[in-house]
Amino acid sequence: MKIAILYVGLFFWIPFYATGQQDMLKPLNTLSVELGKTGIIWGAYWDKKFASGKSGFRVGGGHNFGRYYSAGMIGGGVYRLLGGDRDFFETGVDVVLFTGTLISDDQVSGLGDIVYPRVTIAAIYPSVNLGYRRYGKKNIFRMGIAPSYLNKEFFTGGYISFGWYIGKKKLLNIE
Repeated sequence: MKIAILYVGLFFWIPFYATGQQDMLKPLNTLSVELGKTGIIWGAYWDKKFASGKSGFRVGGGHNFGRYYSAGMIGGGVYRLLGGDRDFFETGVDVVLFTGTLISDDQVSGLGDIVYPRVTIAAIYPSVNLGYRRYGKKNIFRMGIAPSYLNKEFFTGGYISFGWYIGKKKLLNIE
């Protein structure tokens, strides 16, 4: 009888203990401002982490507000988090609709060729995300690299992002 009580106790105690230690693995919504990824574009993203806590998706859009080359994008992607607690290694894939309009090519410097194709274009722009993600008390920080392929050219991209929690903040229990 003592063994049965012990097993029943462990059956109920282990799930409660395990979920109590995984505060950052709960579902979470964030709203972020991001610079980079598909060129030098300022973007806004909504990020949703699934109930599993180790994966999620994000959607958003942005524009470069360029004077000589106007670029914009809208789309989203999925990600997977590796690690734990507050710090994670983030892997993922984004697919966006990228539009670029060459306004004037006589003022263009060589730096733009690294992050944008110098043609007027509307195309699907896939990228891979490899980066760092940190959950703070009230915010989220992300940075990483995002290599991509567009118009038969390979582009090296990077990104940095800062955001805030929205929705059910009481789930976090961060101290």
